[in-house]
Amino acid sequence: MSQTTSPTTTPPTFHPLPRLPYELRLLIWEATISPRRVEVDFLVLNQLFHQPQWTHRLVSLTPPPAILSTCRESREVGLKVYKKVFLGLRRPIPYVWLNPRLDELKLEQGAVAYAPSVNAFINAALSR
Repeated sequence: MSQTTSPTTTPPTFHPLPRLPYELRLLIWEATISPRRVEVDFLVLNQLFHQPQWTHRLVSLTPPPAILSTCRESREVGLKVYKKVFLGLRRPIPYVWLNPRLDELKLEQGAVAYAPSVNAFINAALSR
């Protein structure tokens, strides 16, 4: 007889992970790093935040990689490959996490004119 799982069933948790050797845990965290699509767009802020003057900024709503917020150990691994790239906006997210050697950077139509600025941000992140 086959077993069916309901959509509300949570996946099993691997509780012994902390008991594995440190080197093996690092390999597991490194295996979670995969290419992402990071989207950057151009935004007119007065429309979004009802500001009195026109302010134009680059913005990305791409969430940070999960490895950076899972636990302290995974964050240490993630910080070796992901760089914080500032986009010059205070809200909603002032920066984006980018792995310049692995991630795909997608410039939305409004951000294409600012490609040199985005390139400068990436070069600054790589030089750190």
